[in-house]
Amino acid sequence: MHLAQLHDGEPVEFITSNVRNRHGSWLLKREVDIRSVMMNTDCFTSHGISGFDQIIENFDGLLIPTEADLPEHTAYRSFMTPAFAPRRIAEMDEVIRKRVRQVIARVGPRGGCEFMAEAAYYMAIAPWCEIMGLDYSEADRWIRFPVGILQYNDDRAELMAEMIEAARGLYRELKGSDREGLLAAFVNTPFDGEVPSEASAIGFIVFMLIAGVDTVGATLGFAMRQMAMDKVLRTRLRSHPADVAPFVEEVLRRYPVVATNRYVKKDVKVGSVTMKAGDNVILPMSMANSDPAANACPMAFDVERGRTRTMTFGAGMHMCIGSRVARALLQIAVEEWLLAIPDFEIPDDAPLVARVGDVIALTALPLSYPITSAATV
Repeated sequence: MHLAQLHDGEPVEFITSNVRNRHGSWLLKREVDIRSVMMNTDCFTSHGISGFDQIIENFDGLLIPTEADLPEHTAYRSFMTPAFAPRRIAEMDEVIRKRVRQVIARVGPRGGCEFMAEAAYYMAIAPWCEIMGLDYSEADRWIRFPVGILQYNDDRAELMAEMIEAARGLYRELKGSDREGLLAAFVNTPFDGEVPSEASAIGFIVFMLIAGVDTVGATLGFAMRQMAMDKVLRTRLRSHPADVAPFVEEVLRRYPVVATNRYVKKDVKVGSVTMKAGDNVILPMSMANSDPAANACPMAFDVERGRTRTMTFGAGMHMCIGSRVARALLQIAVEEWLLAIPDFEIPDDAPLVARVGDVIALTALPLSYPITSAATV
């Protein structure tokens, strides 16, 4: 309920040095303000919003496409679009289900699991590997980077540097190759007459990893938590598979995990506040979706809510290109889990802790279930 209380305060607040920006940031709370900033490319820029340059010494790359402005962003978006088209996502259904079932087969017979560490990210990375052209057998190697970095632990800078070196190695492996997948295509495709530099390729690989694995895994955790707390809901979704899609949409609305940001390019007024060039502005999708002016009774979880005004995947030219992939993975994971393990719960003594920052996520989600219910895996 903390989000609802935040809406009672000033719609724009300044917060001092934070994990997003050491110089302080403006925090926006109203959906209308957050959306307007994301749409206003004249006054706001995405350059440097990852903060990598503040943490990693001599890091001079941009995370592509999220840190690219016009006109470069248009070229990158056009290049990526075919890989995320509805037909391509539909073609991946079988392999995604196969990977999800493999995860369930591993944890199901135990009678319990720590869902975030043992299942969520191993499911989320399945479509990412297919699209990017990487071997699913290397899932462990790639999962640890975004999940560990977004925990904001003391070793964050070291882990970020290690991820960049892993991306550098992958770039050199893919450069000049005829490998399939979006990463190899990006590395070897000319943009404006030139193939991407090593720094640009590293930025692309790193962003695809963070956006494609951690965000979806985090959302899946909240979906499982919601079902674990509500037996009636579980029964309904298993008995009426058509309700899984609206359930996923309500999960996406109620639990948007991303908080992005922008830098001010030139002085601009947002609400009653004048922001100066160089200022940082935090745009939490959780605040946008929980704004009562955008969605009635926003804190209530309602599968029958119907059409909503949601900003889970952002707005404007940077609206998440992978939204269809996220929806597909979430729906498949829910369907397959309920078929194999229809009854599960969170142990009474299990503490639930969430991390905040760029991506909100449960750091742990212990689940218990009858071993016999997993026998159909």
